[in-house]
Amino acid sequence: MKNRQVDLFAVVPPGFEQVCAAELLALGMADIGPEAGGVSFTGKLRELYLANLWLRSAGRVLVRFAEVQARDFPSLFRKAVRLPWGEFIRPGQRMRFRVSSRGSRLQHGGRIAETLEMAARQALGVRQEEDGGEEQLVLVRLEKDCCFISIDSSGALLHRRGYRVEPGAAPLRENLAAAILATLAWRSSEPMVDPFCGSGTFAIEAALLAANIPPGRQRGFAFMHWPGFRHGLWKLLLDEADRGLRKESHGLILAADRDAGMLTKARANAELAGVAGMIEWQCSEVIDLRLPTQPGVLVANPPYGDRLEQPENVARLYRQLDALCLTEWRDWRKGIIVPDPALLRQWSGRKKIRFRNGGLPVRLWFD
Repeated sequence: MKNRQVDLFAVVPPGFEQVCAAELLALGMADIGPEAGGVSFTGKLRELYLANLWLRSAGRVLVRFAEVQARDFPSLFRKAVRLPWGEFIRPGQRMRFRVSSRGSRLQHGGRIAETLEMAARQALGVRQEEDGGEEQLVLVRLEKDCCFISIDSSGALLHRRGYRVEPGAAPLRENLAAAILATLAWRSSEPMVDPFCGSGTFAIEAALLAANIPPGRQRGFAFMHWPGFRHGLWKLLLDEADRGLRKESHGLILAADRDAGMLTKARANAELAGVAGMIEWQCSEVIDLRLPTQPGVLVANPPYGDRLEQPENVARLYRQLDALCLTEWRDWRKGIIVPDPALLRQWSGRKKIRFRNGGLPVRLWFD
């Protein structure tokens, strides 16, 4: 990609668009506009690299590459072949097209992808794949005969920070955990407690935030394989991030779980993330959890469904949580993920956000 101003889009789990917009504002981005499922903004290479390195709540960062009007396949090919594909794709590189179409004369996703790939290869001067390296994802959306083409700059989804080798059962994605902590307005100076830590995602994301470690510090990105990748600029941004690490004291980050084996896995993930020493670990049933006297944020992704030995245990567990929210946890800001709002009959929080976790529809109840 040439170092010019382009339209960018951060893909975000629905319900958390404002969280990502606040992140982009803090990074100094321009023209920020929350939309359903993400946030638009503008920038050059520096802003593109920064967004991938620092965004905690996003899933991908896309370059909005082109918009072309096309009512038939010949016109789609004719217009697509004129696009500057070479800014993002090397000759012979593998490409994957993800297509959706609504209200357009062009409906066949496979043929749309084939037409665009043929156009790109002709523009690049190569008729077939020759490069066995990294695959470039191209997202295509047709609406009312307008074809919107976006280039993925991230590669693997941004929630894959590179530290979770021990996932546990039904793990919460890292970007969702970070977005939930931001929704609860957690500050690193106050305690953060997770009574069902599982693989440690909430605690690790909190520690990364407290230490100001960029979530993308340990991984690679699709833009690193673009013809115009600027190694020097990327190293400069990493050096800036390293100078900004915070080593001063922070509030207690407590990760608890009844399963000692799961705590061992969570510690291994935290070690890989470089934050194990920032987290206190407690093997405990939720009813026996020892909380600090100073209240802060309590966030929980309790087990449900297949994660409990017997389905009837779900109701029993949530009755315990109901009681704790109204008694021992009453002074804490709370965020609890629930598959069914009826499970928390007395405390249900004042607010809710609907999203999906592991393919299941859930709600975040919070106050």
